[in-house]
Amino acid sequence: MEIDDPYKALATAILMQAIKDRRNPKLRSEVFEFFQSAWFEDVCDLARVNPDVVREKLHIVAAPNTASTRQGRA
Repeated sequence: MEIDDPYKALATAILMQAIKDRRNPKLRSEVFEFFQSAWFEDVCDLARVNPDVVREKLHIVAAPNTASTRQGRA
């Protein structure tokens, strides 16, 4: 698979690593915080994926104060 946009490629790699890291008991808490963060939402924007869908697929409940409640987020 070839990705023309290097920012999308980097964001996708970050997401994939976080998904892998969530299975590591030593990293689980830190990774959970990442999935609740505004930075996660920004990474999803760059990767062109919906952060709520990612959380749903991973069975992670979004914190009420995460950025997904921003105006214009689908």
